[in-house]
Amino acid sequence: MDLSLAGQRFTLLENFKDDTRLRASFNALTHQTFEFDFEQWYQDGYWGEGYQPCALAHDGRIVANLSVNLMHFEVLGEPKRCIQLGTVMVAPEYRGKGLSRVLLERVLDRWQGQCELIYLFANDTVLDYYPRFGFRRVLEHQYSAALSPSAQPCSFYRVDMSDVLERLRFISAVASAVPAARLAMRSNPDQTMFYCTSFFKDCVHYSAALQAYVVMEIVDGVMTLYEVFARQALDLQALIAELRTPQTTRVVLGFTPLDVSGFEAQPLESDDSLFVLGQAGQFIEHARLMFPLLSHA
Repeated sequence: MDLSLAGQRFTLLENFKDDTRLRASFNALTHQTFEFDFEQWYQDGYWGEGYQPCALAHDGRIVANLSVNLMHFEVLGEPKRCIQLGTVMVAPEYRGKGLSRVLLERVLDRWQGQCELIYLFANDTVLDYYPRFGFRRVLEHQYSAALSPSAQPCSFYRVDMSDVLERLRFISAVASAVPAARLAMRSNPDQTMFYCTSFFKDCVHYSAALQAYVVMEIVDGVMTLYEVFARQALDLQALIAELRTPQTTRVVLGFTPLDVSGFEAQPLESDDSLFVLGQAGQFIEHARLMFPLLSHA
């Protein structure tokens, strides 16, 4: 489909992930904008139908994009089908021509009414932009706790995510894990693998005794526990006590725990703000929830 914008001809592109040339062009713009790309994720077989770029090309080169992420969550025990918008980018020389608006309007026209919630994360430079399309800013809350000195044996070891068999075991555990959060991502192991084979590849740990995986790191005495994957419910406080080192003074959660007792909730401080379309996302603010960090696209 061809479009005329600002005196130039653009081609609207979808379903191009298996086109080597277009995927390379998409990855080039992604790397230029965000300093990463999706090529290894694709080559590893994790780019499935849940991640759907909608792009504009000029002279065969992708110059703008807005991706649709099909998300399934369990929220306070209830399933919800959501659409997360992400990988919003325009090549510098094509900005100010209305390309993002065209893509956003097309995506909203297609997906409104097809899901229970459409949302995105936006940085401070565009806080006034998305409300023009009916989005409203929603406050998330993050949970944390101070830790007292403790020392106990730890059954977890770091998983080598470059090992194919280890990755297969991990993705199987992710797919079969019970919810560990009040707002839990479901049926989307590909999204988890995007993080755990790249940015957090050194943060995956496994305990055979607990039959559980965790994604966590400890920096300057602060443990960030991004996610827990287990086939049975675990005592989160006991899990944290096992994972901590004698120098760990605080734990910050990348999800909203099922049991919030013992944790304090604070408004989430982040470079990106959550925007939801219409009134559908009010439950997030009212229930003091947050989207799991590993669900961000």
